[in-house]
Amino acid sequence: AEFAPGQRSQLRIVANTVAADAFLPELLADFLVLHPHTDIALEELPSPVIAQAIAEQAADIGIVADHADLRGLASYPFRQDRLVLALPPEHALSGRRTVSFADTLSFEFIGLPEESALQQHLERLAIRSGGPMRLRARAANFDAICRMVWRGAGLAVVPEESAQRHPQIRHGALSLTDDWATRHLSLVVREWALLPLPAQRLVAFLRQGEDGITGDR
Repeated sequence: AEFAPGQRSQLRIVANTVAADAFLPELLADFLVLHPHTDIALEELPSPVIAQAIAEQAADIGIVADHADLRGLASYPFRQDRLVLALPPEHALSGRRTVSFADTLSFEFIGLPEESALQQHLERLAIRSGGPMRLRARAANFDAICRMVWRGAGLAVVPEESAQRHPQIRHGALSLTDDWATRHLSLVVREWALLPLPAQRLVAFLRQGEDGITGDR
């Protein structure tokens, strides 16, 4: 039936902020072009909530950071997520190669919306590091944030993948020395054998270029 003319299927993917914004748009677009009878609903959620949604079969595929509890789920390596500090031109921190998050909290930031999983995570980390973050503005996505940073509105913590898309930001971005700034993203499903065929195809597509399987956890 899945190969019958006009037969459509819909997949629900839940992903953390970085995966949903920095990695998935182009990948999902390419998959949709190759599979015209498959539709995709993408939702951004915090990694622990994603793991729960997959366990409860509320979504087909999840993409989570490595702090999520994946026990009882099948997981596969997806990408490495490295957060960096984006700087305006001639900022006081310019010229450094690395910086700790705590050392940035005296400056003003551009952040994501309040409901963003990553923004919530950063604000909690700021409090633990002596914060809070001093937010001058919130922008809808990393592209908008990088453009505002370049205009001098404030600092921002963004994925290295997003910074690479903005040459002005890329050359001045600083590595964060905090352990949490580098995370491994994983694809998670409840059980491979029970996935519908379109979901199996999508997992295989997203895994292209990645080596190995982490196995059931």
